[in-house]
Amino acid sequence: MLFRGCWVKNQRCCKTNDVVLIPKSEECPMTIGTDGCSAMARIRGSVFAKDVEFPRVAIFATGGFVALSIVSYLALSLGQPLLVPSFGATAVILFSMPDSRAARPRNVFFGQVISALVSLVVSHVLGCTWYAVGLGVMLAMVAMVVTDTVHPPGGATAISCITASQSWSFAIAPVALGALVLIAVGAMTASLYRRHSARRGGPGSS
Repeated sequence: MLFRGCWVKNQRCCKTNDVVLIPKSEECPMTIGTDGCSAMARIRGSVFAKDVEFPRVAIFATGGFVALSIVSYLALSLGQPLLVPSFGATAVILFSMPDSRAARPRNVFFGQVISALVSLVVSHVLGCTWYAVGLGVMLAMVAMVVTDTVHPPGGATAISCITASQSWSFAIAPVALGALVLIAVGAMTASLYRRHSARRGGPGSS
């Protein structure tokens, strides 16, 4: 509701960049800052991303929790070698940027496995040395680019492989098997989100 004499000029909103009206005095019933935005709007605009779809965030965050919990349980409780530090970064990509190229199942699986295999070769030839780490990561990067399977966490997998002097089985477990678990849970999470969006008629329903 607009009160007579309450509004004096236009400015740009700090959050939406839309033209807004500025109150003339404190008698205006709205709590507005000098830029025409309420205090809460200014906080939201500076802290939170625009157009955050919280149901999507909740669904994919739950998927990420489930995926890493499965891998961690198998590794820590049952003693299965399925956990590697780079899986944390893989989970962030899979469950926060599921539509990105790096989150494609092909990229996740082959990016991780190729990086592991390349770094294993480097590790067995050069050992755990400073130049082996640099060379292993760079060769893994080149291999991912050439095969169109770029997955940034693969670089971390290469470092883990060389610095821990892993055996050849490292490429199978934890890397390949663990990546498959993450991919499977990621696919199920994406399917759940699409069904949720279809019921609500949202953008993810197509």
